Amino acid sequence: MATEPATTMRAVLTSRVAADPGLRERVTVTAESAQDLAARLPRTGERFCAAVVFGVVGHLDAGERRALWGALGGALPPGAPIAVELMGVAAPRTIPPVRMLRERVGDQVYEWWSAGAPSGAGRMRFDTTWKVFGPAGGAPVREVSESYQWHTLGTADLAAESGLAAEQVTDVDGRTTAEIAILRRRPA
Repeated sequence: MATEPATTMRAVLTSRVAADPGLRERVTVTAESAQDLAARLPRTGERFCAAVVFGVVGHLDAGERRALWGALGGALPPGAPIAVELMGVAAPRTIPPVRMLRERVGDQVYEWWSAGAPSGAGRMRFDTTWKVFGPAGGAPVREVSESYQWHTLGTADLAAESGLAAEQVTDVDGRTTAEIAILRRRPA
């Protein structure tokens, strides 16, 4: 199961699942939020072998996160992984604009920019901007910006609030990555 409440993001997720025959056969995409999933799992008794929580945890407050960890912990066998993306911000800090992506698609060049700034205790405001340029990266065609709030936490914070064992991952296949934590329910 894959859940994504945002319509546009769900469309992208669904297209990626549909493009992979192995996933297409076994993954159902739903419009649930993490909060909805946390409320539903204890009632249904569904079981999973692993969970991936990317682009989610900072959108949830501490109570919502605890409910999610409890629900996932109850749906997973001991030792099963919960991979959590933390965006590398254990505490509020200023992140100057950085280009995350630049790709040519057809005749246009797309850029994705991200920046962040403290926005209160334990919170940041992230600003993302998509820029589209004409042929060969020429004149700007359009620009779309969006901001959102993010609760900051690191791997140690995640372990403390979830009650699960946590390990930090900073390298995937030899490539440095933003902070990822692997949570596991401790054996009884």
